[in-house]
Amino acid sequence: MATSSSFVQEEAKEDAKEESKTINKAKKKVVRRMPQQEVDFVLSYDVGSDDIPDMCPLGEKYPYLVAWARALDIEMAEISEKQDREMLQMQKDYKQQLRAKGYVTYMAEVDVATDDDDEEEEAAAAVAPRGRRRFRRGVLKRGMRIKKLN
Repeated sequence: MATSSSFVQEEAKEDAKEESKTINKAKKKVVRRMPQQEVDFVLSYDVGSDDIPDMCPLGEKYPYLVAWARALDIEMAEISEKQDREMLQMQKDYKQQLRAKGYVTYMAEVDVATDDDDEEEEAAAAVAPRGRRRFRRGVLKRGMRIKKLN
């Protein structure tokens, strides 16, 4: 049975493979402003204990279930501690940026547009848009047939 840490490692390997496929595109780093909702979420994070409830009534009948829950609780505690440290570090950074600038920024990687991309965008824009066609006097359309009245 795979543990959660091995699952995370497998996901990281898959992400690295996907990133290596997209490396050939030119990218540049851009400073962006963090949305206020995300800032509020990080600043409102509170470190708390997420203990599992006492399973004594189940322990008598299903001891393997209690053992599994305790093992899971140990793994979840490690993940929770890591998340708490990361969120507290982010809170510290966000508070510092808010005091200095009044808003929070982050770095984002953006694809650099090349000449080929510009040509593709122009070609796509040249295609007639689908939608309601303008009214034409002297033409009657019934079903799939078009009849000229003049």
